[in-house]
Amino acid sequence: MLLLARYWRSSYLLISQYLFGAGLALLYFATLRLFFFSDKPPLEPDSAAGVLLLSLVVGIIVAVSLRRQSIYLTGLALFYGFSTALVIGNAWAVLLVVTLLTACTMVIRLRTGWNALLLLGTTLAYFTHLLWSLGNPLLGHEIQMVAAPGVNIWFVLLYAVLLAAAILRRESRQTEDVGIIVASGMNVAGCYGLFLLLTLISFQNYFRM
Repeated sequence: MLLLARYWRSSYLLISQYLFGAGLALLYFATLRLFFFSDKPPLEPDSAAGVLLLSLVVGIIVAVSLRRQSIYLTGLALFYGFSTALVIGNAWAVLLVVTLLTACTMVIRLRTGWNALLLLGTTLAYFTHLLWSLGNPLLGHEIQMVAAPGVNIWFVLLYAVLLAAAILRRESRQTEDVGIIVASGMNVAGCYGLFLLLTLISFQNYFRM
């Protein structure tokens, strides 16, 4: 499918773009097939081989999307990346992957000026951390409050700093469009809201007393 999209790029541009996006999606979900949808999957998502394979596939999708300078493909690549953090499930892997993708969002925003991508990355970063702190219910796990490791609360502040840098270091600081305003509001709301929730989770035993 990817080869066909490349072949038709000059003659059928629109169809080629659809095929290319579908090909990247197929690549990602074909990789997930190695971890799910069978009684005995060949790989575990939190194994070293699983983490390496998922990271490699997401990295390829991000790199290819940026090379084509497509905000839509790059947005899908970020979605796949944050989804991968939840698929892996390991606490430290989730925190590190979300931090890395947040840093990527910052760099992409500074290089391309895509405010919509910044808004998407901000939403995905805080929402992914929120789902993990609730026990990752999207993968069928029971909803429960996860407080360990306790240092995870500092990662929320790190997300906020990285995303704020993408906003403050923009080309023109004299004007602010809707995208910048909304992304800034989402960053503040996400950081304070998640920070408050994690603080309550950390001290839930004291509140029960």
